[in-house]
Amino acid sequence: MRLCTSLILCFFMIALFGTAHANPEIFDKFHKFNTRSDSELVYDLYQMGDDALPYLIKRISDRDQKVRENAFYMLENYFPDARALSALSVLFLHEADNWTRNKVTNIMAHIDGEYTKRFMGKHLHADPQTQKIVIDVLTKLKDERVIPFLVQLMENPNTLPERKRFAIFGLADFKDKRVVPVILETLKNPIHIDGDILQQFIEKLTQIDDVRTVPTLVSVFNRNTTIGRRLYKTHSDLVINALSNAGSASLQKVLETAQMPLPENAHQPLLKVLRNAKDPKVVPIYEKVCLETDDADLKSTLVTGLQNMGTEGLNSLLRIVNLKPCKESLKSLATFNNVDAIDAVATIALDDSSPLRIDAIASLSQFGSYWNDEVSKHILKLLNDQNPEVRLTIIDLTRKMNLKRMIPDLEQLAQNSKGNTQYAAYTALDYLLDKSPLELKIEMNQKQYNYGEPIALTYTIKNVTDHPIRIGYRKTLSSSYLKLKIQQPDNTLAKYQGKWDRYRSSGRQDDIEHWLAMDEKEELILLSVKPDSYDILQPNEVISGIISVTEGFRLLQSGTYAIHLKIFLSPWKPSPVPKEQVFGKKPPLGKKVKLKLLAWEKTLISPKVQFDISEPTQEQLNTMLAVVDPEKINITDRTQIAHVGLQLAELRKPEAIPKLKSLNSINFDSFNPSDKIVMNAVHQALLKYDNPELVNLWVDMLDKHKPQSEIVLEVIKKLGETGDEQAIDPIKQIFFQVLNTEASIKIANALSQLGDESGHNWLKTEAYRNLQHWDIKIRLKGTIMLSLLDTSNTKQLRLPIIVRDQFDIVELYDDYRIRNQYFYSHLKQRISLKKPWFTIENYDSSINWTDIQEKTETVEGLKGLLKHQNLTIQRAAAYDLAHLRDATGKHLIEADLHANDMRIRMHARNALSNLQMK
Repeated sequence: MRLCTSLILCFFMIALFGTAHANPEIFDKFHKFNTRSDSELVYDLYQMGDDALPYLIKRISDRDQKVRENAFYMLENYFPDARALSALSVLFLHEADNWTRNKVTNIMAHIDGEYTKRFMGKHLHADPQTQKIVIDVLTKLKDERVIPFLVQLMENPNTLPERKRFAIFGLADFKDKRVVPVILETLKNPIHIDGDILQQFIEKLTQIDDVRTVPTLVSVFNRNTTIGRRLYKTHSDLVINALSNAGSASLQKVLETAQMPLPENAHQPLLKVLRNAKDPKVVPIYEKVCLETDDADLKSTLVTGLQNMGTEGLNSLLRIVNLKPCKESLKSLATFNNVDAIDAVATIALDDSSPLRIDAIASLSQFGSYWNDEVSKHILKLLNDQNPEVRLTIIDLTRKMNLKRMIPDLEQLAQNSKGNTQYAAYTALDYLLDKSPLELKIEMNQKQYNYGEPIALTYTIKNVTDHPIRIGYRKTLSSSYLKLKIQQPDNTLAKYQGKWDRYRSSGRQDDIEHWLAMDEKEELILLSVKPDSYDILQPNEVISGIISVTEGFRLLQSGTYAIHLKIFLSPWKPSPVPKEQVFGKKPPLGKKVKLKLLAWEKTLISPKVQFDISEPTQEQLNTMLAVVDPEKINITDRTQIAHVGLQLAELRKPEAIPKLKSLNSINFDSFNPSDKIVMNAVHQALLKYDNPELVNLWVDMLDKHKPQSEIVLEVIKKLGETGDEQAIDPIKQIFFQVLNTEASIKIANALSQLGDESGHNWLKTEAYRNLQHWDIKIRLKGTIMLSLLDTSNTKQLRLPIIVRDQFDIVELYDDYRIRNQYFYSHLKQRISLKKPWFTIENYDSSINWTDIQEKTETVEGLKGLLKHQNLTIQRAAAYDLAHLRDATGKHLIEADLHANDMRIRMHARNALSNLQMK
């Protein structure tokens, strides 16, 4: 039979593609199945161009099983081409081996899900073995035609346990409620169920909205049950989301369970379920419990849940605040964009007898700048309140909400007050007038330093206003977060920056290695100050101190250094102050006052100062060269060799090149931490030079490190910068070892610098193919890859991101091992609706995403998207325009002010506030 199949496929190949070029070396690699040979095989097939596909199709009918398996692997993972579907279909129909037929169906589904559905649907009533394979693949493709077959499998008492589970899980994916009794019956005695299978049963239950599933799902939270002990850590979040999205009947069951006596660890996750629920039908139940219970946690949870239940939730919270308020109900009320909500919160803030006044004032500040007019009416009444804590809280609120209209009132208050009220009023005024009351200056202790000489600077902080200012300040400043940038004497940034390494008193090898491997940063000095005491600076008063620049850092390069100093002044977790010391005789409402309300909090930046470091003397240079002598490697400290090697490279001393090359030729033990430090440092040092003679040495480094290591990526970047075409082939070899990772993009960029676009072309082809895939996660993978490739747009990344919520993104971010922080920050911006965002439910494969991307590049293009047929794209464009201070799509944003989802309401409020600032 196999011979017959091979003959059929051979004739098919000749007719469709002609004869593929034979390559004995490539064929030999089909017999080797490991990562290295695999990457070489991909590269060789890629080099074949149009001949690769017919060659692979010919290999899938080879008599050698290993060759066949490897060919399948290549077709599925690297060359999923629709032209292979016909040959795969023929192989499926005529192949006798079940493993091969299953593999063929998987490849077909991966290439084109719709084609596979049509093809497999014709064979649903074939022989039992073929039917089994067809049912499996159509279940995977979510084809509803298999539902009757899955039901039959599930209900047949003669079905093998493995096939029965497959049927149950498949029906659960279709949300078929007929599986619920079967799963619940199976879970009655979970002690005998394999752990992975038990997890799958629970996962499938979470997909089905059925009140019968609630007791079993709730038992996941109770670690006194068998299911709870085995699944709480792994599946609690999954079950919380499922129950939160369930219908009102399920939520009522959860509420009843949460009110019962349960083990302590079972309550919190159940409360989280209720907090995340968004079903308005349960509003009366939540309100009733809130007004009756004295359980603070339960009440807090329920009022938080009400904030996501639209108008019904708002009206319920208004009633709760009037009858039995709590600080959580005030916070939830502040998420609604409604004047009645503002008035309800303000009423409590103005009530002298209410113990929740401070909480109400804090909730008023949450309404944001969009409601400045409405909030200001109430703040004016509170500014002169006789309670000192209320007055101070209101002063701070004016600063937080940037209420410039309150400037005249604050000026009058500052003139007529003393002590804390006066300091707070002046602080708020300085913020509102956008002027810093403090000035930071630095001076170097000397302008010229010898190489290796200790360096220090003196700083002064001066009050430049005509009024006192309270600041948080620590007397002794640390240089722990000191960062430098080096400038040439003409003030242009040096091509190479001085490498610094942080002093570690422990001397641990892993710490030393980490700091030696750190990238240079083009950043200003950052000095973080966390004061534990407060100073009142009178007008023209000065605070000064000395910072030792070289206390924690070594400056490895001679030349001119330009330094800025940043000091962040902030009260940091102040100790409680006795009430009588702060407010005098009249006691405040709160138990303690955070002095952060009274002190200046901002970053001070000094003007730039310069100093020079002279070249090392010949004696110093000879001493350093002696340290990196390869002949003394066994008697010299490895860490010292690594540091001095980098130091010589920073100085660009050509005398060091022969020494570094000799060290590089030593066969260091890459598993020995000390040897690894030296090897990495030597390679980093060699990469500092711009010497064309080192190209071959850089190429050799590629084999001494893992393909995705930082050293390899630095080498590849360096080879790209040199423009040496002899580096193209070895770089390509590395590229095909790290395909579809962030590192592959860096390698593709290096190839592009050398004039070879093959890396970019490969990644783009794969990404666009993934974007059209039937599986959501693969579509997301393609979208992420395209976004990472789109680095030409310096304003922002604009490709559509297919997400459900931030948690999904975090999970997929980890799954696909994307570590690009810049890109991840843009994902979070899209989730906050400041950038285009597209949910899984609204994903439409018919949309021309390239056209969408082009239109987001200009304001006029975004305005055009406001008329798009997809409402999600319209809203995304409206928010993007608001971010650019254009109100054309304002009507779409205003509709979101009263959305059920609290996050959408807040995003709308922020976007409209942004437009008001225009």
